[in-house]
Amino acid sequence: MKYTAWQQWEDLEPGVALAFFVRGNRVLDRERWADLNARWEGRPERLRKRRGFRGTLGRVLRLDFPDTSFPEVYLVGMKGDGPFLTAPEAWRRGCASLARVLFEHRIRRVALTAPGPDPPNPSLLLAGMEGLALAQYRFDRYQTSPGRKRGALLNRVYLPARNPARIADLAATAKVLVEAVHTARDLVNEPAR
Repeated sequence: MKYTAWQQWEDLEPGVALAFFVRGNRVLDRERWADLNARWEGRPERLRKRRGFRGTLGRVLRLDFPDTSFPEVYLVGMKGDGPFLTAPEAWRRGCASLARVLFEHRIRRVALTAPGPDPPNPSLLLAGMEGLALAQYRFDRYQTSPGRKRGALLNRVYLPARNPARIADLAATAKVLVEAVHTARDLVNEPAR
């Protein structure tokens, strides 16, 4: 999976799905959400209200439009309770839920949004990267038919940041963490000898 920094709509390739994070009734990246609604005559916000999406952690809403020129838009719930639910953990769980929905819809590229042009806490981005990558884990080593083997579907994730070097550093850290977890999962899934 490749990670790329983005700031403006022009930084995104055509066909990239957009993911907005929602806590309760509030979209966290208000600036980009307002811009998206201005470009598409308020259709995303009307559809979000009509569907009654409350931004509960683990819930993902796909805003589907009949117009094919409209990008795929996903709203990811971030509101949860509990003493162990820190902000990075909410990002990790929210992105894992998003990865599962993107897999179902065969989406290969997604752009994540966050408040402001450069999120103040890189641990949030790292947690999101982990959630996306860990949710794509499949143990298919002993699958006999090649058609049943499924690899990771997401191949590019755009992250909100001004500095591409910062994204590269976070990606290297995420890769080490994800490889370690995948190795541990592989060992657990191996048959006893």
